[in-house]
Amino acid sequence: MKQRRDRRISNKQRHPEGDHLTRQMFVITAQGLEPIAVRGSRAASLLGKHAAAVQRFLRTGDSSALDAFRGKRVAGHELITKPRLLTALADAGALRLDDLYVQPTWTA
Repeated sequence: MKQRRDRRISNKQRHPEGDHLTRQMFVITAQGLEPIAVRGSRAASLLGKHAAAVQRFLRTGDSSALDAFRGKRVAGHELITKPRLLTALADAGALRLDDLYVQPTWTA
């Protein structure tokens, strides 16, 4: 009896370069969260990983996770990695990192 080959192809095999869709997401700036248009899954992923590193820093005080984002930019915005600035923004209530995607507003 012949063995059947599994013909399922992972998303990574199908689209190795990522997608080029535009998403509305929040980026952390010196003034707080700012909505921006992010093009591509790689940029969106980088923004999500940065937000996770910021949350980890704010929770634990360990800033080592932020080092990987030093000098990185998304949609023209440099990712904030300065612990004092992030702490000040969090203390002022300017960071809400539970949802990075801008919610669409619907009009009738």
